[in-house]
Amino acid sequence: MKRTPVLLVLFLVLVPDMPAQFHNANNYGNLNVHVMYTDGRAVSVRPLVQLMSGAGPVTESYANDQGMVYFAQIQRGVYHVRVTGPGIEDADSGIVEVDERKEAQSVFITCAGSRTASLGQQPPAPQWPLRT
Repeated sequence: MKRTPVLLVLFLVLVPDMPAQFHNANNYGNLNVHVMYTDGRAVSVRPLVQLMSGAGPVTESYANDQGMVYFAQIQRGVYHVRVTGPGIEDADSGIVEVDERKEAQSVFITCAGSRTASLGQQPPAPQWPLRT
């Protein structure tokens, strides 16, 4: 009979803490990166997107044709995202913190450049009226 109160107390003390223990076991988060031009259009040149830590690149991938990259199961911590590609200026996200408490986080990176230049096409020459 004396064991029942002790077990009940242990149960009431340990059970509420169990979800926190399971939560802390997952030290990973997911990161969605959206790369776009300054006018808001998605970069369609498939730029190289690198997730960087202080020690260098952690992982990298080429963006899809909508300018998106998904990095899954990234260890929580502080990073920055670097974007490079033809026809766009290199861009950096600044500090990005991957947090395991969030299912997925999104980062939006704006790159200067023109879509026609990035596709390897020259913009049309201006049409000047001819004077006679």
